[in-house]
Amino acid sequence: MVLQAFIDDTGNDPSQYAFLLGGFVASSDAWARFSDEWQVLLDRTPGATYLKTAHAYSRQEEFHYKKGWTRKLVDKFMIDAADIIKLHVQERVAVWVRRDHFDKHLKTLSLPYARDAADHPYFLCFYHLILTVAALHSVTHMHPCDFIFDEQSAIGDRALSWWGMFKHHATHGTKTDFSPFLGSPPTFRDEKKFMPLQAADFYAWHLKTAIWQNKTVYMPPPKPLSRLGIMSTTEYEFTERKVIELRDFLIQIGRQFQAANPDVPFTTTAPKKRPRAKWYPSGLE
Repeated sequence: MVLQAFIDDTGNDPSQYAFLLGGFVASSDAWARFSDEWQVLLDRTPGATYLKTAHAYSRQEEFHYKKGWTRKLVDKFMIDAADIIKLHVQERVAVWVRRDHFDKHLKTLSLPYARDAADHPYFLCFYHLILTVAALHSVTHMHPCDFIFDEQSAIGDRALSWWGMFKHHATHGTKTDFSPFLGSPPTFRDEKKFMPLQAADFYAWHLKTAIWQNKTVYMPPPKPLSRLGIMSTTEYEFTERKVIELRDFLIQIGRQFQAANPDVPFTTTAPKKRPRAKWYPSGLE
């Protein structure tokens, strides 16, 4: 049996406090049962065709106040959504990084054109989340996990282009071979059509809100988040120290790249066109 993780992102605006990827892991059968109940919830008066949590709380789009959505109805919807999720889902997982830490230590880093990891925090969180789940499942002796992310267009394609190198590292670059717990290469789907991605949006939005509210003083989590109850939970903050460690690693491999490609200039911005160059280990292109 292969598990399925549905993951959504939040915090894409550079002005936001943190960027986060989060979602849930369950079997395909559990996701099918979840989707049946989720559809019933969406169909409930006044009705919505899909959940976008930010739209629901602002009572826009599918949850527009002119359709009859009140704040009380939205709050009830969120509590019921949490109850459906916790009934069917096995575990939740999230990885996030503060924007100021990322911008300070990685955004300003001078690298060759293969600088995806420094261009946007999506790449950092994308692969750390996958590796975190694989490592956890290696300890708990669970099944491999396929990852389904919300559609990202170009940035998703760029993240996926690193899959070969990532899998090589997961197999040979750590003390434990995590490759048996990796599923197929990640895929990207439309959250409007895939209800488990709407659950991931629900979780990512509420967790990001909780992180922002706890910047200076402890605040209890939003009620829908605490309503999820007890389930296997892995929530990882990519701390400033970890970001600095990644910066040092990128500097090291950047030097290796420069030695193999002395004519390629280093830059702090991504070029519009990315020519091919010797970068990946043999067989991982």
